[in-house]
Amino acid sequence: TDIDLTAASVKTNIIVNSLIGETKSNPLDENDTKYSIYNYTESYSTNRTGVCIFEKVISGISNIKFKDISITDTSKSTNAYVNIIRYNYGEMSGIDFSNITLNAYNEEYVGPVGINYGQEVHDINLDHMYIDGQDKVAGFIAYAENGEERKYYNIHGTNLDVRAKNHRVGGIFGA
Repeated sequence: TDIDLTAASVKTNIIVNSLIGETKSNPLDENDTKYSIYNYTESYSTNRTGVCIFEKVISGISNIKFKDISITDTSKSTNAYVNIIRYNYGEMSGIDFSNITLNAYNEEYVGPVGINYGQEVHDINLDHMYIDGQDKVAGFIAYAENGEERKYYNIHGTNLDVRAKNHRVGGIFGA
């Protein structure tokens, strides 16, 4: 089922083994076949180390849509991590991110995914993303581990607005 976080008291920094969505059997819209996690809004101005919905995804994430999510840090302190998923350790595939705002002008590691340690990332769609941070800022993964054993492919973005006040900024990957 879709998970609507509107007006919900949501515990953040959740650690999960995996997030695997099934295909909707009778979607109202034939183009909307993935279950969604949506309508999450948080704004804070206190000195704290970042905000994320999921702190760790251990085994993988697939066939999920994240939409209408907004996290804003208005504090003046320099911290790290404003993400939907802070650390990913497994395969990521078939994920859509739509209408995402991560506004953390003084933070580093700002993006829907903070750091990826997973071996394979593919079939990702990014649409209407506004991401603002200090360093290691991206429309998808703020810091993407690389190497021969890691594969990144079939990642598409439209309407990406990514800004950083320092360096290591990118449309899809920050560093």
